Amino acid sequence: MRARRWRSLLAALALASLLGCGADGGVGGTGISAISGNVTLEEGTGTGERTDLEGIAVGIRGTSLSTSTNRLGWFELSGEFDGHVTVEFTERDGTINQIGVEVPSGGELSLRNIRLAQGQVLAERIEVDFEAVVVAHAVCDGPLGALEVTDRNSRNVFPVLVNGATRYESSRGCPEEPTCADLLFQRTLRVSGAQGNGVIQADRVRLIRCRPPGTGR
Repeated sequence: MRARRWRSLLAALALASLLGCGADGGVGGTGISAISGNVTLEEGTGTGERTDLEGIAVGIRGTSLSTSTNRLGWFELSGEFDGHVTVEFTERDGTINQIGVEVPSGGELSLRNIRLAQGQVLAERIEVDFEAVVVAHAVCDGPLGALEVTDRNSRNVFPVLVNGATRYESSRGCPEEPTCADLLFQRTLRVSGAQGNGVIQADRVRLIRCRPPGTGR
């Protein structure tokens, strides 16, 4: 079943690469997660700039965390939340718009160029950056690869895809020019990329710790 799942993920990645698709629409390591972003477009039209960007309430459903957008439509929330969360945007007329996202514990998630439309939040791109541990090492087909990671402070598991455009970086004690084949079980990574449908397409992967636990870096 796992092999079949990875083949499906690799096939999806290959198609996305051919089409040139992105995702649809500082706190790392502490357990404090952050969500930020910006509201930009006219509600329900998809064109034109909004003139009422300030004062849109933003909160995490089921928590007391809340903030509001500034005059440019920007916001940021931070606190102890992770996994699947629903972010709510409440406009001045009381309209509540929602989006579900997968947040790594201690990670940073950004909702880029948000449009509020009929109760939904449409993001041009969802970006995520977090420290992770590999729990299922990569299945590679050349530069294409799929692996599973968990965040450092919980048991949330995230599928990650890499391709030829993924940038690799390396810390001391790790392979100097890492590739997909170096994304092995128990290695610690810093993953940055676009999230869509719960899957992360990695733009950048930094190998932080490559030796087994208890043996140093």
